[in-house]
Amino acid sequence: MSHPSDLAPALMALGALIGVAGPNGRREVPIDAFFRGPRSLTETVLGPAEIIVWVDVPAPAPGARSVFVKHRVRNTWDFALSEVAVAVTPEAERWADVRIALGGVAPFPYRAKAAEEVLIGRAPVADLVREAADAAVMRARPLAMNGYKIDLTRVLVARALTAAMS
Repeated sequence: MSHPSDLAPALMALGALIGVAGPNGRREVPIDAFFRGPRSLTETVLGPAEIIVWVDVPAPAPGARSVFVKHRVRNTWDFALSEVAVAVTPEAERWADVRIALGGVAPFPYRAKAAEEVLIGRAPVADLVREAADAAVMRARPLAMNGYKIDLTRVLVARALTAAMS
């Protein structure tokens, strides 16, 4: 199953913190560490009787840009076949910070760190956007009937990054 949340990848790209409360008190969890991987018995790090009590999205750096792109079957409300959230901070003709989060393509939303590494510290040019889009899906292992999501996600990453450059 793919994770259905549109909000989770967006919050991940924006570096959100999640406040959790439960019988043992309160704690903060970076959203990058909130969702567990596919081999876990539980979807999140929430313990028994814990709930989310707040979400904090840090103020963006000056000049930061963010983009969210979603592809779905219908143009009405629908679960994503693939979605990409991007937050970039340009600085002196280069990307000082890049966060790319993917959703709808795995049992949990996750950061495409290999794609981020292609871009950080480099000038935002079309060739690097293509290289980052390829890196975002480099380790993808599709199921029998959803191999099309690799090309779809590659295109969405490129669209989101191109829009963030504008």
